[in-house]
Amino acid sequence: MFKKLLLAGFIFLGIQNSFSQCSMIEVPLSQRIQNSSVIIEGRVLKTESFWNSLHTLIYTSNTIEIYKNFKSEISSVQIELITEGGTIGNKMHLVEPGLQLTEGTIGMFFIEPAKTTNPTSLNSANLQFQAYADVQGFVKYDLANNSASDPFKKYNSIENDLYNVVEKGTAHKYSVLKSIAISGLQNNSQQQLIPVINSFTPTTVTAGTSTILTIDGSGFGATQGSSVVKFKNPDDGGATYVQPAASHYVSWSDAQIQVKVPAKTNISGSAGTGTIQVIVSSITATSSGILTVNYNETNLESASVIYQTEHVNTNTNGGYTFETNTGFDANAPAKASFERALVSWRCGTYMNWKMGGTTSVNAFGNDGTNVVRFDIGSELGSGTLGKCYSYYTSCSAGVWYVDELDVVFDDGTNWNYSTNAPSGSQSDFESVALHELGHAHQLGHVINTNDVMHYSLTTGTTRRVLIANNIAAGNDVMSRSLITNICGPTPMIALTSLNCSLALPVADFIASDSIICAGDCISFTNQSTGSPSSQTWTFTGAATTSSPLENPVNICYNTAGTYTVSLVVNNGNGADTKTKTNYITVSALPATPSISQAGTVLTSSVTATSYQWSFNGGPISNETAISHTATATGNYAVTVTDAAGCSKTSSVFNFTTTGITAVNDNTVSVSIHPNPFNFSATIEIKGLTNPEGELQLFDVLGKTVLKSTITNSKSTIQKSELPAGIYIYKVFNKTELIGKGKITIN
Repeated sequence: MFKKLLLAGFIFLGIQNSFSQCSMIEVPLSQRIQNSSVIIEGRVLKTESFWNSLHTLIYTSNTIEIYKNFKSEISSVQIELITEGGTIGNKMHLVEPGLQLTEGTIGMFFIEPAKTTNPTSLNSANLQFQAYADVQGFVKYDLANNSASDPFKKYNSIENDLYNVVEKGTAHKYSVLKSIAISGLQNNSQQQLIPVINSFTPTTVTAGTSTILTIDGSGFGATQGSSVVKFKNPDDGGATYVQPAASHYVSWSDAQIQVKVPAKTNISGSAGTGTIQVIVSSITATSSGILTVNYNETNLESASVIYQTEHVNTNTNGGYTFETNTGFDANAPAKASFERALVSWRCGTYMNWKMGGTTSVNAFGNDGTNVVRFDIGSELGSGTLGKCYSYYTSCSAGVWYVDELDVVFDDGTNWNYSTNAPSGSQSDFESVALHELGHAHQLGHVINTNDVMHYSLTTGTTRRVLIANNIAAGNDVMSRSLITNICGPTPMIALTSLNCSLALPVADFIASDSIICAGDCISFTNQSTGSPSSQTWTFTGAATTSSPLENPVNICYNTAGTYTVSLVVNNGNGADTKTKTNYITVSALPATPSISQAGTVLTSSVTATSYQWSFNGGPISNETAISHTATATGNYAVTVTDAAGCSKTSSVFNFTTTGITAVNDNTVSVSIHPNPFNFSATIEIKGLTNPEGELQLFDVLGKTVLKSTITNSKSTIQKSELPAGIYIYKVFNKTELIGKGKITIN
């Protein structure tokens, strides 16, 4: 569906650039003349759909009455032209791009014998053909204006621009089997009705949404009869006009026409931005104003009734699963480019399209597999870059829904798969895929160069971003796809911003602390990327062994050891696991200390790295040694901390002076001076009947570092005997503790 410069390597008869549209490359008229087997002028007498032998694809047999033969004389007055797509009962297949013909259509056909892979139709008595270059194999006539058109070109004169050119190309004079009047629909001089369009409302519309356009004017005729309204054709950028199906007309009077703005159906064309026409007999009135068509939704027509399409849940996960053929899957850049286009729709409208695994299926058809693949050889036909196949089912209530989709691309095209800009001779794969997926979303063409669904795109350029109109159109289709219809399939489940990305999540996490003590509780922070929609934590060795929370808190470990933590995250596209082995180290607590008393000195029973004494529930400043000299009656406690930083607190010890010989009473006293000291200190005992005793010095860990005999009530400590620091001293008279305190050596 894209108009573009001819891809590098395609040079048709000296023409070095051309266009592509609707995933087609222009096949010049000269090439069609040269390479087609048969060229005829004819009219479509009858169309009839039928299944292929596998019952996977509907084809349509178009019986063509031959008027003129331009190439390869055939004796038959009729041929059978086989096209893809059609309707049988409650099944309908629609192909984009695909040649769709309606009864009564007249034009020139460039055809070749039907391939052996094509099915045999019901009309096997006729010679069977298929269009050369697919959609470009037919040039449609506009007899009223003696003109014709194909997807890329308008021919202003049937005789001069077609007859003469074809005869020159074949070097053969055409033969006439049946005459038609090329200019047979001329103005009737007796025509009394001259249509005039004064205005129309609204001036901005959407197509395929049952929007009613009201045209005011005069000379339309009291009844419609054979008169029609025409809209610009978005399939060729407005080069031609298309008319809606009969069922689109709401009312018709001489001064006013009401008609639904048409979308492309299986049998009619869609409306594009541009002027509108009212044709009464052979008189054409063209509006002076422009009708703007913001977007175009695909409709289906059955039994003269127009239906809007919708999506359903076909994979139990809420939507549709695309599977890549093994050949396509092997082309990693192509797959990545396709997935980027898929994500644009998934995250733009939350369309539930999922990427599955690979498949050996390498053919299009309603076979239960939504396949993405490259074509085989010339399967797509000359000039075709890719196609989207939509397969529909309906019920008696007339609800038509998509039950399968296939997307196929030409493997011989000079594609740009990267995120960089394509070269001037390349077609941008992501842009084409995004456009074709728009058709799968059930959107048609528009005429807006900024729009992904614009009918054309030049080579060397990209259109990879959905605009507001694309989102609005997609959301409108989604709005009816999310409601259960009466046909039975469950509705589609829309994606969300959390799971629309196709990328797998990447699990990661961090703990608030990884080295703790038994009994401690910590929290965990989920640092996963890829928008996980769910997670499962596993905490080996913890009191709480698992959690579904995003960021669990108060995960407690009561037993010493080294433990592993694991996190599994899922975002709907898959899961990822992060395991941190031996991540949490839990240290055992020290033994619970008790407090012993010797006079006014309180001592911890547990040796530790550090101590903190408290009195009546509050910490005592600078009291961090194994012992503490009590100065007041009350409740004392000590907290011991080991090298791992783990702590235990003693029970409360009630200190009282009852029964204790005071060290500073009138009978016995112990003094030390100076304290602190720099060189030496003297310890002196007063009030003893026996002045002999012993001085013991302890470090802060309770280790004895010095013992000294007290003679004549005195003893001296030299700085040279010990390093600087704080020490606990105890003074004994034989075995009786008579004094205790702190001494500091500078």
